[in-house]
Amino acid sequence: MVDAQSSDLPPWEAVTSDPAYRGGSADAFQVGVRRVRLNGGHDIELPVPGVTVIVGANNVGKSILLRQVMELLHRFRNNPVGEGYRLVESQELRLSGSRADLVAWLGAHSHFVDRPGQTGFVRLGQQQPIPVASAAIVWDQAHGPWDQAGIAPGSLGQLAPLLVYNGEPMNRAQMVGGVGARQSADEPPVHPLHSMQDDRALRRRLSELSEEVFGQPITLDLTSNALLLRVGTPSVPAPRLDESYAAYRANLVTLPPLAQQGDGMKSFLGLLLPLVTATYPIVFIDEPEAFLHPPQAAALGRALSTLVKENRLQVILATHDRNLLTGLLDVAGVPISIVRLHRDGNRTTPY
Repeated sequence: MVDAQSSDLPPWEAVTSDPAYRGGSADAFQVGVRRVRLNGGHDIELPVPGVTVIVGANNVGKSILLRQVMELLHRFRNNPVGEGYRLVESQELRLSGSRADLVAWLGAHSHFVDRPGQTGFVRLGQQQPIPVASAAIVWDQAHGPWDQAGIAPGSLGQLAPLLVYNGEPMNRAQMVGGVGARQSADEPPVHPLHSMQDDRALRRRLSELSEEVFGQPITLDLTSNALLLRVGTPSVPAPRLDESYAAYRANLVTLPPLAQQGDGMKSFLGLLLPLVTATYPIVFIDEPEAFLHPPQAAALGRALSTLVKENRLQVILATHDRNLLTGLLDVAGVPISIVRLHRDGNRTTPY
């Protein structure tokens, strides 16, 4: 990894001589899905930033809409669209910022590695770095039509893993199950718990959310080769690096692992963990209320709206839950669009 102290430039700027990648502003960068066209010819307008809530009866296509919009965001020119029922015909993006602004945003919100054969930006769960030049080219292509771009319209192609997060139910319980520690000091975080290990403020933020909703704080166990979330606070103060860990470790292991708690607590914190530890401009969540009691669903709605407001995110979610919607609406100043779907045969209409 590049040592930022060895240059007056950020490490991603130090490896390129192209001035088009330098001097950008992360605040000038923004990306989101601005419009989705359904198979019946109807358009859905989505706030960027803001929250779009997809509601409707079972089998109207809420989950399919989320999945197919994500599919288009990740699509390259030569990747075929999945076969079968097509609810989403096309989509348009809202893109703000220059190449330099994109690179500045990636520098602020992802991790830059510089190793033999591997130089570029990585994010949580992503193993292959994206070079600065490749990221900038894809960003330029995202503005162009099919015949000029290497990716399809409405797509982010190679940039999608850096900019899009999928909070599907299966990911949430796995997210709080612990992860192996990194093997070297220059290894970037590939899991939210690695990011929490590096930043005490992130640990405090997640613990505060847990205490607010469940009445119990959360502690990150850093004493073994696997990082683990535990419920509660040790009664023994954490030692300095040059002090013995024996008493602290013995006390820490008396706290139950979060992975052994109820489905509601695991789902709530497993959904928020990657959003608290890493800012993604576009977030998809299918049935965020899964396993939550009404007050917890409302608290999750408030937490999501707060994250949208603080970090200028676009959240697109599908839900059946009024309590979640109430919580979303409790936070002032957050644009929220509620779209109800109706399906008649193979045609879906929003209203």
